Amino acid sequence: MENVFQRRLNAVAVLVFVALAVIVFRLAYVQIVHGADYRRDADNNRFREVPREAPRGQIVDAYGVILATNQPGYFISMHHTRSPELANILARLVEILDPSGQDARVSVEEFKRRLHAARFRRWYPVRLYDEHLEFGDPRLVQIEERRMELPGVIVQVQPVRSYPLGQTAAHVLGGMGIFPYRAERLREVNEQFGLQRYQLDSIVGRFGLEYTYDFITPNLSLRGVDGGQLVEVDHLSRTVQELEQLDPIPGNDLHLTLDAALQQEIEAWLPQHLQRARDAAYAAGMRGADLDLVAREAAVVALDPRTGAVLMMLSYPAFRPMDILTDYLALYSDPARPLDNKAFAAFPPGSVFKPVTEIAGIISGAKDTMPTVVCTGRLMHPWLGEQGKPCWIEYYRTGHGVVDDIAAMRVSCNVYYYHVAFQMITRLGNATVLDAFANVASFLGLGVSTGLGSELRGFGYERGVLPTSERFRGIIRQTGERRPLNPYPGEVADIAIGQGIQTYSPMHMANLMTMLATGHRYENYIVDRIVSPRGEVVHRTRPERLASLVRTPENPAGLITAEQLVTLQEGLRQVTQVGGLGLNSGTAAGAFRGATYFVAGKTGTAEVFRGRRALPSHGWFAGWGADPQTHEPEIVVSVFVRHGRGGSAAAAPIARQVLDTYFRLRAERGNR
Repeated sequence: MENVFQRRLNAVAVLVFVALAVIVFRLAYVQIVHGADYRRDADNNRFREVPREAPRGQIVDAYGVILATNQPGYFISMHHTRSPELANILARLVEILDPSGQDARVSVEEFKRRLHAARFRRWYPVRLYDEHLEFGDPRLVQIEERRMELPGVIVQVQPVRSYPLGQTAAHVLGGMGIFPYRAERLREVNEQFGLQRYQLDSIVGRFGLEYTYDFITPNLSLRGVDGGQLVEVDHLSRTVQELEQLDPIPGNDLHLTLDAALQQEIEAWLPQHLQRARDAAYAAGMRGADLDLVAREAAVVALDPRTGAVLMMLSYPAFRPMDILTDYLALYSDPARPLDNKAFAAFPPGSVFKPVTEIAGIISGAKDTMPTVVCTGRLMHPWLGEQGKPCWIEYYRTGHGVVDDIAAMRVSCNVYYYHVAFQMITRLGNATVLDAFANVASFLGLGVSTGLGSELRGFGYERGVLPTSERFRGIIRQTGERRPLNPYPGEVADIAIGQGIQTYSPMHMANLMTMLATGHRYENYIVDRIVSPRGEVVHRTRPERLASLVRTPENPAGLITAEQLVTLQEGLRQVTQVGGLGLNSGTAAGAFRGATYFVAGKTGTAEVFRGRRALPSHGWFAGWGADPQTHEPEIVVSVFVRHGRGGSAAAAPIARQVLDTYFRLRAERGNR
């Protein structure tokens, strides 16, 4: 019996020994082999890193006026927690943030979705609600008072983008929004810029300069380098104490060439003028769908013709930059398309194109045999059939009479430019005559890249369409119409007056007038310099001349002589002057009556059709202003009013307001 007991005792002892050995081995394995790993995991549970977002760099205008800056915003975030009360915690938070239950972004399900989406970043707090709360918001007070009921919930103070001038220059600045790329591109984007700058829920620049100078190399970026703070938390993720911190590094400041005062005044004035244009259309008997189109969209561009710098860029209707973050879907679906930058949208140019025709006629030799033309209100010519082709003045049952190149520009005589087109056909043939127009147009800056499309990304950019022979033939082939592939004379005449298969943007027209005003064309730019947080200029834009119009030994590529340019400029000057009785005055004389500065330019009225139905015409004006004594061009302005019914009444008064404001501000600033 004793042997049986002894054997059982020995067996138990062996089992106890084995169990103790296993425990000792396991403890050794845990403490010695993986001790560091478990210690790190324990610390990770105990210590949390709270990111501190770096302030974005400011955006200021040419005179130091702040266009975009930062203010403190209070965001509701949450640490990942294993609390079994998670659903109840989130329900309490929802009750505080949205007691009425009207905000679809505030719900237990939405908060859980965000926490789940960030499950692989368990040591970082998750932003539950994108809209920041203002200082003094009673909801912040409630969250602080009920901290014990909301374990893991924290209020993060982060810099929030603000735009002190509201929607001023919205299509230049852009706005902020959620990181726009999918998860698979996150690593690629971070590797591209050399820093772990972005998370899937990062607030980043969207559209315009905010976008372009976010996704760029760090030494030029508006985006700074984020810092962080280490905090100790308890088992319910409540902060116990704050430990070491790493201060964030602010982003770079952008100093623009824009004149915010000029931009702001014109933006405030423009809606009233467009309403007057609609009232005038109604008074003229327009009703229904056509009236609904009149003067609903507009664009204004102003450049410094000596450098190509952008002084103002206005697109109407506009938006508040803050709305890109809070109401993007509403902006995107708005039928008025406020997110489209009309300064980069291309439309038929109308008579603003006539200086191109004048130069094409000069260099082709077409004008050698036509010093004057008689306009009776309609050109009758064998090439045009029995109906002929009308001048706009025929509407008034008269003609322009005898006109030369200067008078034709002043009164915008279509018949004169029909003659130029026909002389070009005679000399060049209709197989290549369109290329003569297109080559001159592109040399003057039409239908080519302006350089700003890549800088103001997201708003859309149209390069425009040049009226080349190949494009014309391509359209005929595409339509399948049974006709010659080369244009008829009447179609060439349409090109000569700015109609037909060509479209250009208001920015293109500003560059055209820069060339005509100064004889030179420059690369456009809007960022003058980039300044680091230490005050160091890390980038400065230098004006880059792209082409010169006057032919000299130093510039054999020029198209015309200096004398020919002076004649062309005189015709454009007379567009804004009273030149006789009634319709013999310049087409913009009424708009610029009494101007105290030198002004020149060209109106344009571009016909628009939907199928065979004529719609209200577009209105254009492009020109420049100069000191009355020196006549040195200082500002070029290009104005487009969609369905404005005419350049003289719709667009030229806007240009007058721009130039009046510019020269008034110039005087107030002491010619700075």
